[in-house]
Amino acid sequence: MAHRTLPVALLLVCSCAHEERGEVQAPAQPLSAASMERHFEEADAMRAAAVRGEADTVREVATAFAARISESTYPQPWGPSVQRLETVLARASTVEGAAQSAGLVAEVGASCGGCHADNDVPVAVDWPSEPSPEHRMDTFAYATELLWLGLIVPSDAAWERGAQAYHAALSCEDFEAVSLGPHHVSLCSSVKATGASVVTANDAAGRQRAFADVVSTCAGCHGAAD
Repeated sequence: MAHRTLPVALLLVCSCAHEERGEVQAPAQPLSAASMERHFEEADAMRAAAVRGEADTVREVATAFAARISESTYPQPWGPSVQRLETVLARASTVEGAAQSAGLVAEVGASCGGCHADNDVPVAVDWPSEPSPEHRMDTFAYATELLWLGLIVPSDAAWERGAQAYHAALSCEDFEAVSLGPHHVSLCSSVKATGASVVTANDAAGRQRAFADVVSTCAGCHGAAD
């Protein structure tokens, strides 16, 4: 269920817009579209690791991501957004456990989305394919991918579709089929609460918090199933 998000014609958009307004133009060696795609891949790798509850992998990928950013050149107007992302990634070394990993990943996604929104960076999205309704866990994963796109692009349409799919993805009866034993009640309650929060989240801060809850819930379920 892989997806790709890719900023389109970054140099053309940034340099022309600022040139027309007489503002600072993009640097002589701007970030390439391929480098931006790599950023998306690293952020998504962090998300996938956090969903699995792999805090060590989240830290490892975040460290590599931070190093890549420090070696890259960005259009000057992006400075505050890039600094925010660097600050977020710098906290990766102190991350321990599923909840902190989830919080870090959600903040990375929100930071990327904020940069795109603040700097009018166009982002092309290949939407994930909707799974068959009877494949309930696939539907849950599909919903989570859409929520991620809603945060990192950012996209109201992706978030709203993901929230609707997540809210309807699993019931307590479904958890019984996954054989979570004594974890059943707590995870059932967590999924229901998280489903409600993603539906009501309607701004960047609320969506960041809701996505952190989603990822933490996913990690808790996967850890219990193991």
